[in-house]
Amino acid sequence: MRLEGKKAVVTGAAMGIGRAIALAFAREGAIVAAVDLDAAAAKETARLAGKETFAITADINNCA
Repeated sequence: MRLEGKKAVVTGAAMGIGRAIALAFAREGAIVAAVDLDAAAAKETARLAGKETFAITADINNCA
């Protein structure tokens, strides 16, 4: 596992490329924060990824 002990924050993790990246990082051993505005879909990504992944609901569109 190439990312064992590493941490990753993935935005847009509810679907598409963001979900794929979150799942790939988790498969490689990273602890993953799956961030998305869609809480239910972010939680589903975390469930699919496994125990070292958790969901965060956030809107980062207006971050300065």
